[in-house]
Amino acid sequence: MKKLVRAYFQEAKWYHGNTVPRMEEYMMNGIHTSTVPDLSTACWLGMGDEATKEAFEWITTEPPIIVASSIISRLLNDIVSHEVYYDYSPNSFSLKFNEP
Repeated sequence: MKKLVRAYFQEAKWYHGNTVPRMEEYMMNGIHTSTVPDLSTACWLGMGDEATKEAFEWITTEPPIIVASSIISRLLNDIVSHEVYYDYSPNSFSLKFNEP
């Protein structure tokens, strides 16, 4: 949860500072703002006996499956928000297409 709040704070700093992040910075921050790591942890804990301490430690290491799911989720969210809020705030489309 702390990572999610820090990621939201970073987006707020970019927005209020009129700073446009690089695509890599945006996507690394987007892993947490997609909320996939938090949701997957919460779902895992609701699985009863399967939610062992070892499983919790594994999921908190941000395994590649969680990172990949987060990136896919971030990009899908950016597609929808790009169609609805075209010039509202930076997203992966505006960052990628405006890179030199």
